[in-house]
Amino acid sequence: MNTTTIAKRAPQLLPVQEADNQRRAKALIEEAIALAKQNGMATTTAGARILAATIHQGPTTALCQFAATGTLEQLQATAELWGSSVNEVPVRWWRALDLYLQQEALDGAA
Repeated sequence: MNTTTIAKRAPQLLPVQEADNQRRAKALIEEAIALAKQNGMATTTAGARILAATIHQGPTTALCQFAATGTLEQLQATAELWGSSVNEVPVRWWRALDLYLQQEALDGAA
């Protein structure tokens, strides 16, 4: 009979290193903006979703929904973005998300 307890077998979970996560998110955003710029865009969809996750105002908002699911309610997301402070993130990030949302509006109108 094996007497090893579950606690001894369970994997050890390490605490989340916020600084590492923040550095990685910043690097992903910068990469997405740089990559998109090469193609004449403001940011990639993946970059826009990370930006939305960074800027959103709560779990029931359009930017949060976009960040989590990829489903974009463009008008609500734009209103939320414009209601946020430009000082919360680097201006180029705010502008990249704004331009992405504008392009989505144009693509939807076509």
